[in-house]
Amino acid sequence: SRSLISFTYNHMLEYLCEEFALPIYEIERWVPYFAKWAEVFTRAGLPFDNVLGVIDGHVQQTSRPGGESCKKANFEDFQVFNGHDKVHALKYLGLALPNGLVLLKGPWTGNRHDQACLNMSKMIEVLKIVFNLTGKSWMFFGDSAFTQGRHMQRMLKGKYLSHRELCFNALMSRYRICIENVFGEISNDWAFTSDFYNQKLGMQRVGQTYLVASLLHNCKTCFQGSQMSAQYGHDLLCDMHISKFLAISQAAPFNV
Repeated sequence: SRSLISFTYNHMLEYLCEEFALPIYEIERWVPYFAKWAEVFTRAGLPFDNVLGVIDGHVQQTSRPGGESCKKANFEDFQVFNGHDKVHALKYLGLALPNGLVLLKGPWTGNRHDQACLNMSKMIEVLKIVFNLTGKSWMFFGDSAFTQGRHMQRMLKGKYLSHRELCFNALMSRYRICIENVFGEISNDWAFTSDFYNQKLGMQRVGQTYLVASLLHNCKTCFQGSQMSAQYGHDLLCDMHISKFLAISQAAPFNV
């Protein structure tokens, strides 16, 4: 029956999220791989020796919230309206790794800024703790929407940039585009997530659907590779067998 199919679908979404997606996407479980990731990026030509991955916010469009389910939850449409893209959406934060995998955080309401999502994800806090315990400083690379700091390197912004600064942005944009490619691959592989008319907040598990789509994308990458893994870390991906990738969810996290 339709009700049984719906129950089974929702149950599997919840199971995959709780057992695999959410634990795997905890950055503290990946601390042993930090040195390898940074080495691959350095070999690829990045002018840094401690970059772990490319980070960016992602606006995943949904239908306009409404109906009795949203009213009962006191959920208003302005909470998920993204003023930059002029759409109703949920916000995610993706960290693209050199082996082609992506660690996804979220969802948050669509009106959240990328830096606010990064603060709420606590990933920078993990890097600070690792630095205090090991003395090694790691950082992410992102666009100019993020705040520059010890653990975040961003694209340079300003009205009057020098020739050297413009060259830096041109160089780094070639590496930063990989996170956009990852989001595009997820949308192409799991087209249902891009059909925003069927992403009905309050009626469906919209957030869990995209998290599971990213998890399945990572599983596919372990088998077949991806555009990013072919460019940067194919040798790292060969070490990340599908069973090893899923076993990350059961691995003991770094003691933070």
